[in-house]
Amino acid sequence: MSCSSSMTLPRRTSFSRRLVEENDLDEHGFEKWLLYPGMLFRATKVWWGQGGRRETAHEGLDLCYYRDRDGAVFSLGKGASIPVMYDGTVAATFDDFLGSSLVVRHHIRDNRGSELCSIYGHTTPRDYIRVGRTVEEGEIIATVAGADRSKSDAVPHLHISIGWAKGTISPEKLNWNVIGDPDVVALIDPLQVIGRYHCLAPA
Repeated sequence: MSCSSSMTLPRRTSFSRRLVEENDLDEHGFEKWLLYPGMLFRATKVWWGQGGRRETAHEGLDLCYYRDRDGAVFSLGKGASIPVMYDGTVAATFDDFLGSSLVVRHHIRDNRGSELCSIYGHTTPRDYIRVGRTVEEGEIIATVAGADRSKSDAVPHLHISIGWAKGTISPEKLNWNVIGDPDVVALIDPLQVIGRYHCLAPA
């Protein structure tokens, strides 16, 4: 389900700016995230390695490469700090093919009673991050995981999803088997809320 004009959008966050600040990317003269087509919301192609097609449309946005003001390209890389988008509560953690995914419920509801949730994939959660912990906007909740566990040739990167969890499911029950189901979560393109620091790379 793509975001439509009738879907409620949460307020824009400072997530992208915080990600840059927390990882000192300005030392490299950060200008913009470099986004390949396969990194984008609802992409059907894989962007790393030999490419290919995804089993399902991409549920969010992948952040990995960025460009500096001189045009040089750098990688976010393993160990980069990940801030949470809004105040909330850690609702769930589960394994993914590079690391762990974190689900945070934000106690913000739309006009249909659905609750806003954000998901951070391919991470290593901080030791103190446990289900039920309250987190504040901008707090570091995890770092980017390495690719050691992967049987693919994926490179370390951060996956983020954001959407409205329908009232029929508790955010604690969210995982990658259901996040892409529009009857469970009305996903939002993260680029609409995380900031405008991005540019498209060649296909």
